[in-house]
Parts: sequence; structure tokens; C-alpha cells
Amino acid sequence: MDPAVARKVLWAVSRLAPPTGDASAHLPEPLVERELEVLRLVAHGLTKPEIAGRLHLAEGTVKNYVSSIL
Repeated sequence: MDPAVARKVLWAVSRLAPPTGDASAHLPEPLVERELEVLRLVAHGLTKPEIAGRLHLAEGTVKNYVSSIL
């Protein structure tokens, strides 16, 4: 993911209001803390192997987090 796009996604996710009423049924699940960590690193331009090294994860795990985020 291009870092500029990732920054926009991170900004949009951070601005989501907490769900209220029946409208929450149509909102996606909020990102878990580890997904947010991965998203922040993607937004800073790190590659999947770099993220894996920094977070002490397998590269496949990082790929799974990125897929989940998308």
C-alpha cells in the first residue's frame, strides 16, 4: 500500500465515531491494537518484512494483518 494512501486510511480510521443505535450494524469492526500498529508502520512506509522484523512477527502474519485491515 502506498504510504500516502495508508496515512489517509489511518486518519479515516482514527476519526470513526463510536457506533450508536442501529446504524452500528452497518459499520465494520474496529481495528484491534495490533492491526493499528501494523497500519501505523505501513503509513510510515515500512515494507512487510520491515514490519515483521520490528514487531517480531512472521511476514505471513503481517500479510494477514494487512489483509484484515483492508
